[in-house]
Amino acid sequence: MKAVVLLIDQERFWQDLIMSQLQAAGYVVQLPTSSTVSWQDKLYGECDAILIGFRAIRHVEKELIKQVTTRASFDVPIVVSSTTWPVLPTTQRALYRLGVTRITGRFGLGRSWAQLIDNELREQREKIKSLSSYERFRLQQTSSHITAGLHVSV
Repeated sequence: MKAVVLLIDQERFWQDLIMSQLQAAGYVVQLPTSSTVSWQDKLYGECDAILIGFRAIRHVEKELIKQVTTRASFDVPIVVSSTTWPVLPTTQRALYRLGVTRITGRFGLGRSWAQLIDNELREQREKIKSLSSYERFRLQQTSSHITAGLHVSV
């Protein structure tokens, strides 16, 4: 069985398109429910990748991304897609500092969302594998400190 992907997208069209492509490729797709607690609980070891989609990345969207990145496990790739493309370089830098692993524009049927997630998971595994045990320990500690309440500024 393939990995579990948490899909956070408020636009029904994109949510359905992405979900159908990921499920066709064998991924298990979890959608947030109306309760914010439920999607936050999914971040603690229950998902292998997170895909967040927006029309545009403004302050409110950055705050949601900040909530996700501070609660997600350190080894979970987080992909942000935006209809407004390209994303400003200053916004890109802020998102990467928060822990986002990839920022991409929304695309139609020409490119596979499953392929994007496949690549992200493979790259993340390679990064983790290349770390020494000390570096892995430090990364886990940093991640747990952020999760415990230390915040990264947007």
